[in-house]
Amino acid sequence: MIDIFTTHDAPSRPIPSVEWLHSPAKPALQVASAIDRVRRTPSILEAMRSKTDLLRVTADSLDDGIRPAYLLEPIREAISDASDTVTGLAAVHALALLPGSMADADLADLVFDAAPGFEEHAAWAAGQRTPTPWLIDVLAGALPRGGVTGMHAQAALARWSSVDAVTVLAALERHLHR
Repeated sequence: MIDIFTTHDAPSRPIPSVEWLHSPAKPALQVASAIDRVRRTPSILEAMRSKTDLLRVTADSLDDGIRPAYLLEPIREAISDASDTVTGLAAVHALALLPGSMADADLADLVFDAAPGFEEHAAWAAGQRTPTPWLIDVLAGALPRGGVTGMHAQAALARWSSVDAVTVLAALERHLHR
């Protein structure tokens, strides 16, 4: 009798080790999968709902002790994909969840040098972060531009002034008296 379920000639697939489950690859793949779910949604409304899952997966990975640098690659790729703005905008908000100067730098770049729509979301997302002197300066620099970006910058600076009023005031004076 021939066993149709076993192929003796086929090479066996390696089974992932238990260590892999705790490696940096798994959370990066989970974030990439969440980004892909946003990308595959049939409507902007569904993408907004899927963004919540992306943010949850990103936060869970960080809570599990995964280094933010491991999560940056799929998030940066989604942001830089010019063919899918909606997914890129969702990724901007995931980027804002990552602690550290790398995320600060990426958000600052987006506030000042991004495709239309991204600067507004970058200012909004940056305003959700813990204030740092650099982010305070970046958003104070965005304030005079006005528009939605300026509105988000103003809201963040107002919120951050309760934490570090001196730095906010110094940044505002530097950028508004030019």
